Amino acid sequence: MRTDRVLLFAPHPDDESIGAGGLLQRLASAGAAVKIVYMTDGENNDWAHRALLKRWHLDDGDRNAYAALRQREALDALSEIGVDPLAASFIHLPDMGVGRIDRHALVRGLRSIIEPFDPTLIVGPSLDDLHPDHAATARLIAAAHDPRVPSLGYVVHGRARRPSVAVIHLTATEQQQKRSAIAAHQSQLILGSNRLLRHASEYEHFYDPVATKPVSLRTVKFWCSHVYFRPVATGYPRRRQDSKPPNSA
Repeated sequence: MRTDRVLLFAPHPDDESIGAGGLLQRLASAGAAVKIVYMTDGENNDWAHRALLKRWHLDDGDRNAYAALRQREALDALSEIGVDPLAASFIHLPDMGVGRIDRHALVRGLRSIIEPFDPTLIVGPSLDDLHPDHAATARLIAAAHDPRVPSLGYVVHGRARRPSVAVIHLTATEQQQKRSAIAAHQSQLILGSNRLLRHASEYEHFYDPVATKPVSLRTVKFWCSHVYFRPVATGYPRRRQDSKPPNSA
């Protein structure tokens, strides 16, 4: 796994912890190269922002300060799950506006990120996610990356409309670390923490990001030894029996 290179896209700060906090822990502990790209700074979560400031009116200065706060929280969250904060980059697209920017320019921009990193796996939001920035990001990644590179999607808002293709079974320690990472996004918990912390459950699900083609289970075997693979028939995910990573000697 030390030769694996995983590129994760998060539409907003906190999506990395909610959607893939367990996966990121496994990758960090295995020594894989990881890069996290934040599409927006999450500056337009106005209800939580108002609750934080305890006032109604928000101006551009407030939103800039909120964006900076959310960036700091993202870096703190990565530290909680063992990922070097230097692995993060922010491209500052407008929150709630990813789908309204020139698509061709964005695809070119994402390619300029993807190609130099040369990932062996891309992880990002699923098209099934109800948030418009998540669905737009899923489409952009699908258009920008080499289809020969496997990709997986996560759902934060709503529920997936299709079965997961891989599920990680998190240990109690990993669940707690994921909770700590989510909790590092303190500005997002101000209206209630249960909505986000419930994602730190025993299982972390991943899906075909756009469902344009089936994902081969072989493409996701490399990233941890405790991935659960869903059988072809519907039913509960089935655990791998081997105790070593598939690529280990």
